[in-house]
Amino acid sequence: MRIGQATKISMKTIILRDLYERSETELSKRRASIVRRSRAVYLAKYEQILQQLPDEMISHCRDFKTKIDFEFPGNTAGLPIEKYEEVWVIKFDKAEISPAPITNRGNLHWATAFEVPLPMALQDEAFALVKDIVALKEEKGQLEKFLTDTLKAYSGSKQLEKAWPASLHKYLPRTITAAPMPKPIPAKKVTPDAIAVPDSLNIRLTNNLLEGD
Repeated sequence: MRIGQATKISMKTIILRDLYERSETELSKRRASIVRRSRAVYLAKYEQILQQLPDEMISHCRDFKTKIDFEFPGNTAGLPIEKYEEVWVIKFDKAEISPAPITNRGNLHWATAFEVPLPMALQDEAFALVKDIVALKEEKGQLEKFLTDTLKAYSGSKQLEKAWPASLHKYLPRTITAAPMPKPIPAKKVTPDAIAVPDSLNIRLTNNLLEGD
């Protein structure tokens, strides 16, 4: 059975989603937890000052950003990279107290949160999370390449069945084998009295009437 391009794209998307969505969601939760605690540590240093100021004198944003920057010289962490640099962000339903960056003109850019450095107390936990993020991304990338290569090389279900491990066979379209056409059987004359009404039909009709009452 030949597989169309749209079906191939859908298969690949579903496979990656099924295999990695749960793990990626867990990593996102861990990342958000670190950013929330980073915000708490940052604001705690200015808590007394903030309590004395009116809201209009405190910057509010709908997000909070923590800058993550790790280096792995000589690949000491066993990762396929030597540097990880990213900004982790959490979003709020409404504007919350957050540091705002200063623009080139010296004004506060209230719509965008300032990137706060990661507190030392969260360094180890963030480092462990970075390792998990990079490892999962590497693993997913390898599978994605494998799927891309095999789907490009083969167009039939049977070919892909040979190329893919058994765990992925359930994602292949079912091959429909045409059954041989049976020889026609001469129709018999049947009178209405010979066709009995199934008992299940009578039971279904009775149940529907009772449920209607």
